[in-house]
Formats: sequence, C-alpha cells, structure tokens
Amino acid sequence: MKSLTLVILMIFPLLMSPIVTAEPISVMSPFGSPLAGARVQAIKLDGTVIEGYLDSEGRISIRDVPLGVITLRVISWRGFSIDYEVVITMYNTSVTCYTIGRLAIVAKTVLGQPLRMAYVEIVSEDGVKEERVLKNGKLNVELPAGKYSITVSIANRQVTREVEITGGRTVFVDVTLPVIEIFGSIVDQWYPLYMTVVLLIVIVILVIGVYELTIYLRTRRLKKIVEKVSR
Repeated sequence: MKSLTLVILMIFPLLMSPIVTAEPISVMSPFGSPLAGARVQAIKLDGTVIEGYLDSEGRISIRDVPLGVITLRVISWRGFSIDYEVVITMYNTSVTCYTIGRLAIVAKTVLGQPLRMAYVEIVSEDGVKEERVLKNGKLNVELPAGKYSITVSIANRQVTREVEITGGRTVFVDVTLPVIEIFGSIVDQWYPLYMTVVLLIVIVILVIGVYELTIYLRTRRLKKIVEKVSR
C-alpha cells in the first residue's frame, strides 16, 4: 500500500503540470557529426507541428512540450531527403540519425599521383546535387542512405561511379583519371607522348635543314672554285 501511494505521489505532479519546457534537442550522425542546418519537424502529443532547422551544433529548442514527449522527424539535410523519425522525451534529448552513411573517395592519376583539386559532383536519385573539391586526392562526406551518382572530373576528364550509401557504414570509392601531374599542372596522360613526338619531328626537321644547308654551301663553294679554274 505504501509503495502504491509513493508511485501516485510521483506521478501526480507530472499529471498536474503536463506542460514542460524541453531541453534543446541534439541530432547527430552515427559518426558523431551534428546535422547542422537539417530541416526538422517536431510533432507534439496534441498534434501541433513545429517546423524548423537545426543550428550549427545540430540543436533545436522546442517550448511547451506536453509531458516532455514529442516526435522528431528529420526531413532533409543539405537538400538531400532523409525522412527519419524518432520519439524524444525529457530523458533522451540527444539522438542519432541512423540513416546517415559516409562516402570516402580516393582519386589519383594513372601514375598514382593524388588529384589535389579535382571536382566531385554528387547527385541523388531525386536529382539533388552537391559539389565538392578533393583535398590531396581524398574526400570524406556524410550522406543520407540512398543511391548516388558520383562524378570526379579535372582537366576535361571525368569518371562516374554509381554508389549506394547505407546508414552507419562507409562506402569506399577509388577513382583513376586518365591524366598525370607535371610540375604542378594536370595534363592528359598522353601529353608526354605528344610532346615527345613533336620534339622528334622538330629534331628531324632541324637535322634535315642543317643537312640541306650544308649541301647548299658545299655546292656553292665548289661552283666558285670551278669558276676560278675556268678563268
């Protein structure tokens, strides 16, 4: 009987004061990154829907929450659709969005040189695009689960890969573009061959030119000698 009375005394204040000011809700990816700027909806127990965006730390504050319980729906992040839903209480205001995965790209030349400034275009199934730039030939980016088309391009050369991102996992993509790096510049892989051929052609032309000039000068000198002898 005493235990029942104790339980009633604990529940009674909650029933008498159903409106609670909730703490800021924090939403992270499975890799510990805040979903900064994500578009979210908070649905209260009375059906009230509040829509907003997570701040730079992946947080949002919802006031006047009945019983401190709401349903949080993550709609999109960086323009990519997510549609992740979780129930929030006053005891779990920090949640993880488990439908976020990670894409790890390594791009290099045919000689194995890292592509330092290659462009990466990420396109989702519904046509949402995001552009990134490789640093030292590598890129790590978190994305909602789904299928994507990944295009790496530089110096008018590009390679496209189709990938599927799974929540909580990292997908590795290795790309080799038909280019090489010479003295800090990215050129076509056949550029050295082109330059070698051009150089050989120039050398042949010069040799032929020198030979023809030598023959011409020798013939002219012999002609002058013949003219002197004839006199």
